[in-house]
Amino acid sequence: MSTYFIGDVHGCYKQLENLLDKVKFNTLMDTIWLTGDLVHRGPNSIEVLSFIHSLGKSTKIVLGNHDIQFIKNNYCSNIDKIRYLVHWLRHQPLIQIDEERKIFMVHAGVIPQWNINNVIQYAHDIELQLRGNNFKNFIKSIYNKKNNTTLNELNFNIQVFTKIRYCFSDGKLDINREYHQKIERKNSYSFLSSPWFNFHGPIRKKYNIIFGHWSALMGQGLPSGIYGLDTGCCWGGYLTMLRWEDKKIFRVPGIKNK
Repeated sequence: MSTYFIGDVHGCYKQLENLLDKVKFNTLMDTIWLTGDLVHRGPNSIEVLSFIHSLGKSTKIVLGNHDIQFIKNNYCSNIDKIRYLVHWLRHQPLIQIDEERKIFMVHAGVIPQWNINNVIQYAHDIELQLRGNNFKNFIKSIYNKKNNTTLNELNFNIQVFTKIRYCFSDGKLDINREYHQKIERKNSYSFLSSPWFNFHGPIRKKYNIIFGHWSALMGQGLPSGIYGLDTGCCWGGYLTMLRWEDKKIFRVPGIKNK
């Protein structure tokens, strides 16, 4: 009886199948947790969603930014299967917590000011919007360009859960850092921001944190108790799995770069 954590699948169904075969995953005994971004970029998003849905209680997921974009792009679909998967996907959570083992899973991360009660409430507020009758307008508001500079609370929180990489010590997001790094690399540009997991907030102190989203890390350079499992399967990297009981890592090669 094992618990497995798998990084961003991004529509790579064959790689997901190979990874589960590698550990002889048993749907009656084992559980898989997925860090979000099940869809896009890879060739088989619908197959991935259908398969994860078919596992029922054997799986736990969190929504990533690409999963929310999939909802936005497909909620008007006239294909029954896709409509059903959109309905299922928008009823999935933003976070997963195992209090007994002190496990906290989120797609991208959290800011240091948040404690566990904060994240539960903030995730709940967003989930109510995604599951409600007005979800279409809420989804549109997330992608409103004006919200990139003036975020309301719900949109700020969803940015944290699904997109955060760098932030400042006061919890403000540094959404432009990666762009700035590219243009300022030669000028020794000095940043006050840092990867979110370098700040010692209440959640980091009490929980093991499992996340995806940041494939460039390749799971390296992380503090103890923090596991980044997106290793760029859709970019020619790997699909990575962590078995919780012995912390063993399993990998299969991702999609070959074109």
